Amino acid sequence: MPDKPPQAGTRETLTCAGHLLTIEMFRPVGKDGATTPTIILLHDAEGAGPNRPVRQEAASLAGAGFTVLLPHYLLRTGQERAGFSEIARHFAAWREGLASLLEQVRRTAPGGIALIGRSLGGALALAVALDAGGAAGLSLRSAFLPPEIADRPLVFPPVLVQHGARDVLVPPSHARRLAEGVAAAGGRCRIALYPDQAHTFDARAEAEATALTLSFLREHVVRA
Repeated sequence: MPDKPPQAGTRETLTCAGHLLTIEMFRPVGKDGATTPTIILLHDAEGAGPNRPVRQEAASLAGAGFTVLLPHYLLRTGQERAGFSEIARHFAAWREGLASLLEQVRRTAPGGIALIGRSLGGALALAVALDAGGAAGLSLRSAFLPPEIADRPLVFPPVLVQHGARDVLVPPSHARRLAEGVAAAGGRCRIALYPDQAHTFDARAEAEATALTLSFLREHVVRA
């Protein structure tokens, strides 16, 4: 039987935009990490604790042959979880640090780079991709369109947006507005709407969403 994907990554600390940022790295299973595409995986406002779905997603992506970086970006402002008021107050700081991380990865990564984020992480992925550039693809789940970029041309690489039709925390209208903005800027945005899912997906939809993300990455990032 093949080895199971790692459940925990190795940690290192980088200086990003003048502040320390803890990064957890999940190395690709069965492949040379020096030649694989890199995924920057951004967790939601609940953080990257041991039982969070983002950790299984990181392991699945590494198991599929990608180098995965999971930045613990909330720690920059002293949070392990973030509420609505903290998101509004600290979004710019998190965005700045992650944009710096993307710029550093661009200088050292051997293959294509993708940004993947869920909820708050998806919103940050959008903002960071506009700030730093250089990503070959973006995959977002339950993401909101941050007001900081709503009036800017949404010039992105190919985007995959996955959203629950029953999401009342971030309504599906955010996904539609994003797709319209990307199309208006001449880009490509695919929406996958899950009719029976809310903001947080159940285990079945989580697996389906991860499989669709992998297909998207292989199409747009592996060849970059």
